[in-house]
Amino acid sequence: MQDHHDEQMPRGTFRWIAALVAAGWIAAVAFIAWRGWPHMSLDLGADAATRAAYQAAVWRHAATSAAIALVPAIALMLAARFFDRR
Repeated sequence: MQDHHDEQMPRGTFRWIAALVAAGWIAAVAFIAWRGWPHMSLDLGADAATRAAYQAAVWRHAATSAAIALVPAIALMLAARFFDRR
């Protein structure tokens, strides 16, 4: 009787799974970032200080969202690459 407990996944399978999970994570963070995008009320004046504050809020939101999306996804892909070699 043959024991199938020691069979391994085909090489690269873990990377594909990790890539799908990472892509799903990035898509979910992008959706949440889109829903929470900073907006400026139309009744506010369009003076330079207001525009500068709005631009700062947009840049901060974009940078934070990008970091939240990409850092875990990249870490997962690197871990998948490491564990797929074993």
